Amino acid sequence: MAALTSLSHLNLGHNNLSGPIPTSNQFSTFDSSSYDGNPFLCGPPLIKKCRGHGSGQDLREREFEDKDDETNKLEKWLFFLVIAIGFATGFWGVIGTLWFKKSWRHAYFRRVEDIADIIYVATMIRTAKKPC
Repeated sequence: MAALTSLSHLNLGHNNLSGPIPTSNQFSTFDSSSYDGNPFLCGPPLIKKCRGHGSGQDLREREFEDKDDETNKLEKWLFFLVIAIGFATGFWGVIGTLWFKKSWRHAYFRRVEDIADIIYVATMIRTAKKPC
């Protein structure tokens, strides 16, 4: 966005943006009202100054982020675990039932063959009616 040169108006308010505001090109011409509602933005034209040359975070904020990373990894593993359990339950709920209940297995495959026959007959009738 910093490469844009022909902006006359920009409102980035209430977007939860963070970090320093670019000072190149058109960004230096906007007033502070363009950035309202973004408490983590810093630098000109805002009053809030950016700290340091890096990310602008002190040690406590970095420790908080590290804990967030650990929480995200745990949530990711739990997500995949729940997906695997759901898949296994659904898969074996259907396959296991068909495996162990012979009458259900025969009824299921009889129904599948009936549907395949209906589709085949409908296709053949439709193609036979078309003039060549």
